[in-house]
Amino acid sequence: MATREDIEHYLIQTGHPHETIENNMWIVRDAASIVIAYEPPLVIFRVERPEPEATFYTVQRGDTLSKTAREHYGNASKYPVIFEANQPMLREPDKIYPGQKLRIPPLEP
Repeated sequence: MATREDIEHYLIQTGHPHETIENNMWIVRDAASIVIAYEPPLVIFRVERPEPEATFYTVQRGDTLSKTAREHYGNASKYPVIFEANQPMLREPDKIYPGQKLRIPPLEP
């Protein structure tokens, strides 16, 4: 059975962001889940986070990937995320056409 010291050592070694709620309770968050550990005795709860879903956007006349990234992510420089998600349909980031349906993936945290 893991001890409190084992858990603290693991959290420090792995660099997992965590919060100590009390002397005997920790919350560890990562991209896929939230883990709550409590002792004594040691009890661990894992809550899986659902995967964010992609959205879809139909290209309009005058659109660019930068403009689309700014509208969906708030940052035009994130256009490579959209470009990568739509290959092989898109061969060059500056060549999109009205009527194309683009997959807009969620940004990684």
